[in-house]
Amino acid sequence: ELPNPGASVAALNLVDGRWAFVYNDTEDGRHSLVAAMSDDEGATWKWKRHLDRDESRKGSFAYPTAIQGRDGRIHVTYTYSIAEGKSIKHVAFPPGWIESGE
Repeated sequence: ELPNPGASVAALNLVDGRWAFVYNDTEDGRHSLVAAMSDDEGATWKWKRHLDRDESRKGSFAYPTAIQGRDGRIHVTYTYSIAEGKSIKHVAFPPGWIESGE
């Protein structure tokens, strides 16, 4: 039920038992990257929030890796490619950030 263009994903079992999942949420490219969270072992993904999205569909956000730090925050790194250049991006947020939605 989760769309994906056949790209790499990152899955993480959080210390509180919930699951986090980072993936491209479109079947036609890597221009949108989201973090999703499940409280029922992946049966449903009740919450999701975009980490990056390029409405022009020209950017690319891929190869996510995720860990949970000692402070509880989720750390995600991924390739970040837009017209102005390419880099590796790092974002960190508490799990509640995903629950708060867009």
